[in-house]
Amino acid sequence: KRTGFLAGLTVAQISEFSFIFAALGMRSGYIDASVLSLIAVVGLLTIVASVYMMIYNRQLYEFFDRRGWLQLFGAPPPASTSGLHREEARSGHVIIVGMNALGRQLANKLTARGEQVLAIDTDPRKLAGLTCRTMIGNVDYLSLLLEAGLPEAKLVITCLMIEEVNQLLAYRCQGMGVPVAVHVYDHSVHPHKVGLKPACAFDSKEAADRQLEQQLSQLGVKLA
Repeated sequence: KRTGFLAGLTVAQISEFSFIFAALGMRSGYIDASVLSLIAVVGLLTIVASVYMMIYNRQLYEFFDRRGWLQLFGAPPPASTSGLHREEARSGHVIIVGMNALGRQLANKLTARGEQVLAIDTDPRKLAGLTCRTMIGNVDYLSLLLEAGLPEAKLVITCLMIEEVNQLLAYRCQGMGVPVAVHVYDHSVHPHKVGLKPACAFDSKEAADRQLEQQLSQLGVKLA
């Protein structure tokens, strides 16, 4: 919803096309000079307005979102796109990315231990049935990570089997000083080989549960 609104404001400035159509219409005799002048004035006003709309795009989003007006344009309500609500604390939580069998297991275990867990996946079906907070989205996008409260997170765990995404996520966590546990699916591209230093790396095929329990306990997070 947020991405769609901000993108819409950015591409809303298309007044210059009206000048082209107006010129063609006048040349063909469909409109006269007075109509062309009116189009030019309206175009200039909207160009100026769109500049400020882009400058204050985030403030505008907050304004419309708080009042629920975005639903008038087909935007889904927050409850249907995310289990993460504004009133809930977004600090000191554990973010788990990738709700495969391992991700769901970790999310349920940490939630049972009383941790604040936020589960993220691109497939809403994989988030169904979880007792923790959930968010639908792609962690490739920094805006989603910021919305998830990444800078204030206690720990990030990625259970994805996509090395490029894991490395990008580890890089961003490292830049923000947030510990990250990375699922190493292919040891030939271990995070250490590209200059990344995750808090821990685990292989789901080699007793990941035991590895995580030992390594995450050093970060103050216990699985059992």
